[in-house]
Amino acid sequence: NIIPENQINTTTVVYFKHKNIINKSLKSHIFMLINKLHVLIDNGSTHNFIQERIAQKLNMAVVPCKPFKVLVGNGEAISCSKQCKGIKLQLQDIDFVCDLYVLPLKGSDIVLGFEWLETLGPILTDYKKLSMKF
Repeated sequence: NIIPENQINTTTVVYFKHKNIINKSLKSHIFMLINKLHVLIDNGSTHNFIQERIAQKLNMAVVPCKPFKVLVGNGEAISCSKQCKGIKLQLQDIDFVCDLYVLPLKGSDIVLGFEWLETLGPILTDYKKLSMKF
C-alpha cells in the first residue's frame, strides 16, 4: 500500500485543562457546529455519550437503538435506548464523526470513550501534562 506523504509520521497532540486539582481528568471543549460543549475523555467508558438535554436543545436527530444498561460513575445503572448517528465534532483542531448514545447525564455534555479512542491508533497519554499524543 502507498501511504500519502501527508500521512507519514504525523502526530497530533491534544492538551486538556482542569480547574479542580482533586478531580483531575481529561476535559476540554468540543465544537458541534457552532456550539461549544464540555467534553470528558474517558478510557473507562465503552461508548460515546451525550446528555439528553443537550441533544434536545440542539434539535439533534435521535433514533432508537437496541436498549442496554450503562453503569455510571456513582454506581447507578441507567437505561439507554436512543442515539444520535454520524455526529460531526471538532476537538481542538481535530475533526471527526462519531455516534453518540443519549443518556440523562450530569456533568460533561459529551463523553468520548473507548469507542472513539480506539479510532486514534496508539496513544501516549501524559497525565501530569494532561495531554494525549497520537
